[in-house]
Amino acid sequence: MSGRLLLFGGTAEGREILTYGLPAICCVATEYGAKMLEGTKNAEIRTGRISAAQIAELINERGISCVIDATHPYAAEATDNIRRACDETGTPRRRVRRAKSFYGGASVVSSCAEAADELDKCSGNVLLTTGSKELSPFKKVKGFRERLFVRVLPAEESISLALAVGFAKERIIAAQGPFTVAENEADLRRAGAEIIVTKDGGAPGGMEEKLLAAERLGVKVIVIARPPDNGCTVKQAVFWARRTLGLPRPPFFPMYTDIEKEKTVVVGGGAVALRRAGTLNRCGAKVTVIAPEMMSEFKNAGFELIKRPYRGGDLAGAALAVAATGCREVNRLVENEAEGRSIPVNSADLAEAGGFYFPSLIEENGVTVSVSSSGTDPKLTKFVSDKLRKILPLIIEEAKKNCSKTGEGANIECVER
Repeated sequence: MSGRLLLFGGTAEGREILTYGLPAICCVATEYGAKMLEGTKNAEIRTGRISAAQIAELINERGISCVIDATHPYAAEATDNIRRACDETGTPRRRVRRAKSFYGGASVVSSCAEAADELDKCSGNVLLTTGSKELSPFKKVKGFRERLFVRVLPAEESISLALAVGFAKERIIAAQGPFTVAENEADLRRAGAEIIVTKDGGAPGGMEEKLLAAERLGVKVIVIARPPDNGCTVKQAVFWARRTLGLPRPPFFPMYTDIEKEKTVVVGGGAVALRRAGTLNRCGAKVTVIAPEMMSEFKNAGFELIKRPYRGGDLAGAALAVAATGCREVNRLVENEAEGRSIPVNSADLAEAGGFYFPSLIEENGVTVSVSSSGTDPKLTKFVSDKLRKILPLIIEEAKKNCSKTGEGANIECVER
């Protein structure tokens, strides 16, 4: 092992990452964030906001090898500081994204200032659940002291920020979430709210419970949209960190599944796409290859060829997908569509970005063997596979002779299962 992980986020995602036991320094902004991480092992917890320069200093002083940003989806300033520090020090970084909620009937705005503009055009009491740091824009709402209630953390700093903006004590609801549907309903009734303004904190932020409470009471919902976020999942970030730090991991479970006649989509026209399309074809899948340019070997390989760039919707009906374009931005689009459709996806250029990993497949006389280093060492996988290809026919031949001698041939399939 070399170096250490620097993790940012007193969030549900941050805590989940630490449950994997990675040796880490974990930076959280608040005491509440530190409390969320109580009981985690192998982690040094640092509390307090930190600038880009301080992050860079920490990276250099503590021998940090990689950084994971698992801060809140709306912590844009923190994410920017982390990015700048990693760029300055040349430290590899991954951003963890939180799954978005579905809020079909809500009014969506881009900022607190835009939400305040919306409130200024209408009447009725409002419950703000946007946090304490971005309350200033709501001062411009006509009659904000009478119309607006605000829900913040029960921390002295949060309450002081609300008071400083001009909210009266009786209109500040100081409580610790996430909240149940019943608790949200109670707060909406207390405020006499006809409108709730919120950010999409996803499942960890109790977004679904807010939306359901608002629906039950006939309260209008205004959602402040998240900043753009092209991050990865927690599992993908942990996979990447382990590989970067040279840490062991449990082996992948080698699940064999039947994909005969199933639609599979390979996006890309190069050598890697050709190999993976060929493997899928050998397994009986119907392979569609999509790329504006393709190697000549694709022509008579038995694939359906679509010679154009990938488009959203190309994965409709697919059982699995492969992103092998050689362009990270295009591969990410494929990964995002696959995730949205719950389709397993393999990413050729960034192993941890996909949902499954291509093994080296060896087939001989009806026997299939797959070799994988759990995505950590492709050279080792190739070396072992090459050796197995040479000796597998001999092993099978020996097995057949032994089984025929002992009369145990009929039991081979049962043992394999």
